[in-house]
Amino acid sequence: MADLLPETPTFLDDLTPDSGLSLRRWTLGEYHRMAYPIIFGPEERTELIHGEIMVFGEGVPRLFNREEYYRLAKYGILQPDERTELIYGRVIKRMGPMGEPHSISIMKTADALEDAFGPGWVVRQQLSLRLNSGLEPEPDVLVVPGVPDDYADVPISSVALLLVEVSDTTLRYDRGTKAAMYATDSVPDYWLINLRYRTLEVRRQPENGEYLSLDVYGEQESIAPLAAPRSPVRVAALLPLTRPQAS
Repeated sequence: MADLLPETPTFLDDLTPDSGLSLRRWTLGEYHRMAYPIIFGPEERTELIHGEIMVFGEGVPRLFNREEYYRLAKYGILQPDERTELIYGRVIKRMGPMGEPHSISIMKTADALEDAFGPGWVVRQQLSLRLNSGLEPEPDVLVVPGVPDDYADVPISSVALLLVEVSDTTLRYDRGTKAAMYATDSVPDYWLINLRYRTLEVRRQPENGEYLSLDVYGEQESIAPLAAPRSPVRVAALLPLTRPQAS
């Protein structure tokens, strides 16, 4: 297996019951389908304990690398409708459908960033991002240089100049695990849209696995992306509309 980064100290703690995220547990049938040569090596010894694949007799999880993660999907072990990410060698699953405010915010953010960046940039929604560290998250919105055909034959590599996560139940995960991943890969501009408080958290200056700069912008404020400094974006343009409460 390829070397993988060690887990951040908060990684498993960030997968709280109310986050809508969990480790992907495997059935006995799925486990048997991973036998050599699909996933496991010819002499590799593993065991399935409470739905998690462990290194036999060592009490530690058996981690997946990127190529193995792809094969899980290729051979139908991961289903096409499953929303998963490869994080620190673990397959993370999002449980339940995405809420309407979350979906609306993703679409509005993509529209706003397309206007801000203009031609010569690609704005993608909820597609896998290959990081140099071997991880493969699926950010809500990302911006990369070029045109779509530049990425026709290969997954988008870690050339993203802006990543955006829309956060409601996943706030702790996006502030902790996701921020550490993106900083480690030197993503220069990480925006977190906080639906709970209708704010935008902007993290910049990645260094040694963390962002040294954090600024929070309110709904009526604006911020320009680092890669499009003359194109400020209003925070309100990224958020779903609020509706009056019924009396």
